Amino acid sequence: MSFLNTEVANAPITRRSFIAVASIVGISTLFGSLSPTEAFATTWSAATKATLNGVTFTYQSGIDALGKVTATTKITASKTVAAGTMKAQAVIVKSLNNNIVKSSEVKSNKRGTSLIVTVTLNSLAAGYRSKGRVWYSGSGWKTCNVAAMPRSLAPELSVNEHGQTLGTYEDVERGAVPDLVGIVADSGIDGYAYWEQFDAEDAPDAIPVYAEDGTTQIGIFTFGDK
Repeated sequence: MSFLNTEVANAPITRRSFIAVASIVGISTLFGSLSPTEAFATTWSAATKATLNGVTFTYQSGIDALGKVTATTKITASKTVAAGTMKAQAVIVKSLNNNIVKSSEVKSNKRGTSLIVTVTLNSLAAGYRSKGRVWYSGSGWKTCNVAAMPRSLAPELSVNEHGQTLGTYEDVERGAVPDLVGIVADSGIDGYAYWEQFDAEDAPDAIPVYAEDGTTQIGIFTFGDK
């Protein structure tokens, strides 16, 4: 491949180097197929509309995955409304359990037709979603949530009872290497293996396969033909 220098191209292929190359190819394929705006553009929830006293209010929530996580809640009116007619709040929650991570204050509109509120989390853009709230003309609070995560986001790794992260080979490729990686034992049972054992340069012919707790052995995984 043209992107490999001579030293790397002539080096022995280990599991680690194979995964590194596969990851580069996967990343280039992903971003080669998406324009910059598609890769990191704000993803919006479906717009919701409601009419009250002759004014149609449209509101939705969005999340931006460019480096930091930014949630946006916006509401617009079909015609000019008085100050304080609309209120909005932007909230970021963890996708894993919906715990609130970051929230803006409740903001009110000035006289006009729109109100946009944002909040930003200084964290890696993974495993979060936007859950906005809006209020208009005494209607009560309405929620607007981003139902689907942007393609540039990835779910967080789950954690077992011992605090060890659980993941898949796909997680390894995207750079989120778990303590325990999902694997199928020789017997066909799904389980987990320690990534350090799987990825070791001098790995034995077979390694243990554990249950989710990382301590209960349920089988073995044999490298090569089984």
